[in-house]
Formats: sequence, C-alpha cells, structure tokens
Amino acid sequence: MIRKTRLKNITNSKGNIIKLIRKDSKNFSNFGELYISKINYGKVKGWKKHTNMKMNIFVISGKVQFVFFFEKQKKFQKITVSDYKTGLYIPNNIWFAFKGLSRSKENLVMNFANIMHKDNESLKKNLNFFKYKW
Repeated sequence: MIRKTRLKNITNSKGNIIKLIRKDSKNFSNFGELYISKINYGKVKGWKKHTNMKMNIFVISGKVQFVFFFEKQKKFQKITVSDYKTGLYIPNNIWFAFKGLSRSKENLVMNFANIMHKDNESLKKNLNFFKYKW
C-alpha cells in the first residue's frame, strides 16, 4: 500500500525548514542510501519494481506524477507530488513509473531507501508493457 505523508514545514523568517523523515517515523525501516533522480519535462521513467527495497520518495523540486500498478488487483494508482508538500512511502514489489510535469523547474525526486541499490534486486519493463495512457 502506497502511503502519502504530509511533510512538516517549520516557518522561519530566514527560510523555512522542511522535515522529510526521522528514524521514529512510521515509514522508516532502515537506511541504505539516499539519491536524487532528475526527470525531464514530459519524460517518463519506469516501469520498475524493487523486490526488497522500500522507498521514501520526496519531490524536492518541480512536479512529478507517479503511477503505480498493483498486479493482483490489476489496477493503477496515480499520485502527483510537488515541491516539499508530500512524501510517498512505496513498499517493495509494486510496479511504478514517473513523469516530469514541471517546465519551469527541474523535476528532482529524492529516494530515501532502506537498502543500497543492487541491479539484481529490481525488475524492469518497457513503458508500453502496462497499458497506461500517459
């Protein structure tokens, strides 16, 4: 189950502080690595499914549309996230892809993952494999 989390925004006259995740957060399971993925406007990355990795995803710049495919139910779920408003917890074994929506800013997605990336831990499909109309 994908979980949306509202990010805590602490007002500061010199610039706000945005809390993404803490080790006592409901969505924290372990720390493996933290990385940023850039997605150009109108481009789609995916389909991908991690067999072990659990992700906490944050859009730190721009606007990104995430689409998840649940194999058992044969259903899609679409969630759009923008600049530090919402985080997404994505458990393992869920297919997903994402599209850059912002023209005026870089679309940057940060992944706070519970394990380090390994090529043999994820599965990939061509974008046209699942019948989703982008």
